[in-house]
Amino acid sequence: MPELDGFNECYGTTIHHCPYCDGWEHRDKRMIAYADDPPKAAGLGLLLCGWSSQVTVVTNGRSLAADDRRRLALGGVAFAEERIVRLRHRGRRLCRIEFERGEPVAASAMFFAAPQRQQCDLPEGLGCVREERTFLKASDRQCSTVPGVFLAGDAEGDVQFAIIAAAEGAKAAVAMNRELQDEDRSLLGCT
Repeated sequence: MPELDGFNECYGTTIHHCPYCDGWEHRDKRMIAYADDPPKAAGLGLLLCGWSSQVTVVTNGRSLAADDRRRLALGGVAFAEERIVRLRHRGRRLCRIEFERGEPVAASAMFFAAPQRQQCDLPEGLGCVREERTFLKASDRQCSTVPGVFLAGDAEGDVQFAIIAAAEGAKAAVAMNRELQDEDRSLLGCT
């Protein structure tokens, strides 16, 4: 989670990580797109344009590349590269973002992109192969690269939604069950 003064007080109410889950509730309001990685912040800002025409990208002191500035300008998205001092709020509702220099930016909601990584090294210990630096390689039935090891949840990194993680867990369970049934039939000489 970003370490910003006022972040924790608003997280889950007016600060969110998923615009697909929470964007609708804040539609047509002043939205902030935040990420420590400027290209990710720009991409998130352009994505938020589907919910509001009042979007500002905030990069907390990091500069946007010229290409990202052009993309934001074409999309009608404002940006602020100044370092953030605090997120002002009333109760759990975000009101504005204050910077070291420059005018504050009014805000009704903020969406952020944070780095993601697996929190457990068990898959590597079992010999599973990573497809990227952070996610594991899996078949369409959640089989890992190691026979008998299946991936449940969002370990393969396709889409990071709880409902997808649950569905992938169900797919892994069905695949494991079928594999165990096939082993039982083989041991019994059934085909």
